[in-house]
Amino acid sequence: MLFELNFTHIKFILEATETTVQERPNAIDLIMNISQRICLPEQKKEDTRKDLLYNNIIKLFRNIRGPQNTFGKSFVERLTAALWYIDPHRIKFTERSLLLGELFNKLDQYQKEQNYNLYYFTGKHAKYNLEHDKLEKLASSLELSVAQPWAANES
Repeated sequence: MLFELNFTHIKFILEATETTVQERPNAIDLIMNISQRICLPEQKKEDTRKDLLYNNIIKLFRNIRGPQNTFGKSFVERLTAALWYIDPHRIKFTERSLLLGELFNKLDQYQKEQNYNLYYFTGKHAKYNLEHDKLEKLASSLELSVAQPWAANES
């Protein structure tokens, strides 16, 4: 519109208000408070069993902490990837006294004594064994989320 009317200058006027610097919130404090909040992503449409696991993880954390926003998407995705990989081998973990923890036993399918990764059992493909390197990569990806400021809180 400025070019159409051949305007070449814009004039800005700053008006002083009665607020003082002390009344405004400190930007650093706001950033730190926001960075320490646990915020979860929105649920996905459940097209696959992996989406079901993803949504159940979000429901589990919401039941513990209440409604959240969208800062924890990468954490939930990393946790979903790790649990999806481990899911068909939960019996092996249990037999070797390596428990996932009470928190994850509260997931819907685990309470029904079922698995999320049904393709592993029903699909006609080569069954993979757990690999140390893959588990280490999944664990290190989770460590990236645990290094966030919100993870330092007791919750």
